[in-house]
Amino acid sequence: MILDRYVAGRFLLVLGAVLATSLSVFVLVDLFDNIDTFIDKEATANEIVRFYWFQIPYIIQLILPISALIACFFGIGGLAAHGEIDAMRAAGLSLSRILSPVFVCGVIISAFATYLATSMIPESERTAKDIEMVEIKGRPKIDLQSRSNHTYDGLHGHKYFMRRWDGRRKRMLNVEIIRIEDQRVYEHVRAERAIWRDGMWVLEDGVARSFDGERETAFEAFERLARPDLPEQPEDFSTEKRKARELTLTELMRRIDVRMRSGEPTALEKTNLHLRFSFPLSTLVLVLFGAPLSTKRKKGGAWLSFTIYVVVGFLFVMFTRLLQTLGEHGSVQPLIAAWLPDGIFAILGVAMLGWRQRGH
Repeated sequence: MILDRYVAGRFLLVLGAVLATSLSVFVLVDLFDNIDTFIDKEATANEIVRFYWFQIPYIIQLILPISALIACFFGIGGLAAHGEIDAMRAAGLSLSRILSPVFVCGVIISAFATYLATSMIPESERTAKDIEMVEIKGRPKIDLQSRSNHTYDGLHGHKYFMRRWDGRRKRMLNVEIIRIEDQRVYEHVRAERAIWRDGMWVLEDGVARSFDGERETAFEAFERLARPDLPEQPEDFSTEKRKARELTLTELMRRIDVRMRSGEPTALEKTNLHLRFSFPLSTLVLVLFGAPLSTKRKKGGAWLSFTIYVVVGFLFVMFTRLLQTLGEHGSVQPLIAAWLPDGIFAILGVAMLGWRQRGH
């Protein structure tokens, strides 16, 4: 329908302009904030451009919700200011029908933002970090195949502590393996070496102890001990420790599983997992809230209305970040911390649509 394309086109045109402007301002502010570092480290233009290029997906995800809200103000509000919304309603179209193309755009944009959060951003953040630390700041790239005093949280509550990891030879030197469940130690193994052989770990020259609560139930000294039950493979020990937002969805869920089996807190990881889906959805939520609100534009006071939109957008983001912090520290349930802002504004949006629908 021509009318659908017209309404959606106005919204998307403004959204594109707002995104481009916000992205440019974001990058320029950060560039001037870091210009001294770039000059001191003699960073090339190519390195700086690539550093910011790989941060674009994350920046877009951050600015999308507020940009969509502002696009409602200028796009839908512009139609209202010129009497076009009233003309459509006079032709017999309901407000929900008029705004349906905008809501469809919100669904598609939120789906795209979810793709960014779950697939693109973890990899692009890793690349940007590598460019910053290695190419710009000149720090040596970590050799993941040869590491000293290395620790690793494995599956089924296993924790590994080794004086040296040799990934090329697939062996651990001076290694301790502890199995913890429900914050209790059930097994403690020490060995001079652990070698990957025939698809399993073989421990050499060590002792193995088993526990039931605080009581030791078994003690065994060994020269050679095969452990086919250990699920970790050599490549697992050659991975880099990363922040939660740098992990792929699979890696994040694995970390949650490992920490839960070990009886360790998982609030930070669970909150981040829920936010991978709730924050992208906030674009649709703010469109649902902002589009009906924009259908009535009184003459004059445009800047006041615009200021209100910006304030509402930033309050939403600040509320989201506050709950994120509380959720990561375990003060609020991760599910509630991630989804409460979307829930509140979605209810307000539906109420606003119904209110405007009745002609207010």
